[in-house]
Amino acid sequence: MEDTHDFDWGVRFRQSVKFSGNVIELEKQARGVEENPTAPGGAEKLDRALQEVAERETEAAPEKRLAFRKARAARDLARIGESAKSQKESPEELRTKLAALQSSSGSLLKAESYRKVADTIRPTLPPPEPQKSDAISQATRAYLSAMDAYNARANSKYDQAFTHPLECFYGNKNVEIEDKRAHSGRTTTLKVSASDLTKAAKLADDTVRFCDAGSYQIPGAAQRKHEKLIIMRKQDSAWLIAVEDFAMNPRCAGVPGVEPCT
Repeated sequence: MEDTHDFDWGVRFRQSVKFSGNVIELEKQARGVEENPTAPGGAEKLDRALQEVAERETEAAPEKRLAFRKARAARDLARIGESAKSQKESPEELRTKLAALQSSSGSLLKAESYRKVADTIRPTLPPPEPQKSDAISQATRAYLSAMDAYNARANSKYDQAFTHPLECFYGNKNVEIEDKRAHSGRTTTLKVSASDLTKAAKLADDTVRFCDAGSYQIPGAAQRKHEKLIIMRKQDSAWLIAVEDFAMNPRCAGVPGVEPCT
């Protein structure tokens, strides 16, 4: 009579050898995917290798069960990496998945592997700003340059930033900036940046209007906001300040382009 015990033992032994070989191959593939988690097809190959040994996972020794956990973590990381390369999901979704995987998998995978995938996820860019016309950009730069000259007490450069005469200065028409803002009185500090110049509009090829919502500071006093209506005119190749007025209640009525900053 055939000894079925020996037969069953032999079958189990061969199955065990095959299982061990499959787990070794699984570990090998998992290491490869961990080293290059953004390579195409890595997640799919590793998933097939997992399926070949999944039925006997519960029978595996503790160290082999750890191999399963590592392989699954590597597969999931590769899926995120491949998705990042193909840009099938948004950067926000991918970062959320990567953070969740890193939290749940802990030190199963190398920190460098997570970084490789994180570096593949494209940055989230802010929505594009409306493109300013060349005229607005050039007028803006000229105005900010004038503010820098004022703060540097470069009086000649500041004076040259205005038309001569000014078309209007707070209701005073055809005046010189030197007469209305004397050199000796230029003691404040102006704090104006491009973001403070609002409601910019190109009124003509040689005319730009915007509102200056920056601030100023008198020596020894607190910083205070100011609101100005500014009209820039292009003369020859230079953008110059032609009108400076109150933003909300301008006094230069009748001058082309003058209207409240509402």
